Amino acid sequence: MAAQLGDFRFHDLRHTFASWAMQRGVTLPELKELLGHSSLAMVMRYAHLAKEHLRDAVLRLDDVLVPARSGKNRAEQAELETLKGSR
Repeated sequence: MAAQLGDFRFHDLRHTFASWAMQRGVTLPELKELLGHSSLAMVMRYAHLAKEHLRDAVLRLDDVLVPARSGKNRAEQAELETLKGSR
């Protein structure tokens, strides 16, 4: 029995693969390699599907912002927690 899909192209499967990959954390350079594109510009159309990288970028700012609040950055706080746990 035929699937009876209207307006379907094989390229739709490639697009679905790329979309799902981005939503699961594949980076743009990785996707570029997986799809065989010659430039990152070709895979930028999928960038909006991976908001996690924006969250990670903001979290990296914690190392700048946390000292203003507590006097210690994240690395120093983690080291203190490790030392407390090993006693």
